Amino acid sequence: MGGETKEERPLALLLTSGDVVVLGGPARTCYHGVPRIVPSEPAALPPFPHSPYLLTHRINLSIRQVLQA
Repeated sequence: MGGETKEERPLALLLTSGDVVVLGGPARTCYHGVPRIVPSEPAALPPFPHSPYLLTHRINLSIRQVLQA
């Protein structure tokens, strides 16, 4: 998790499978990213047609609230 500029030193957060990060308030405008994916045992997933894909990939969802003027 970075700061408002790229010059600010980022803070590393270790996330494991199934973790969720919510950026709210001032953090919404901070720089952020995933610098590395650490191999680990995959989490048990329920039967789903795309399970083999999900064992080796991540899904990123971005949800934005748009206010109408």
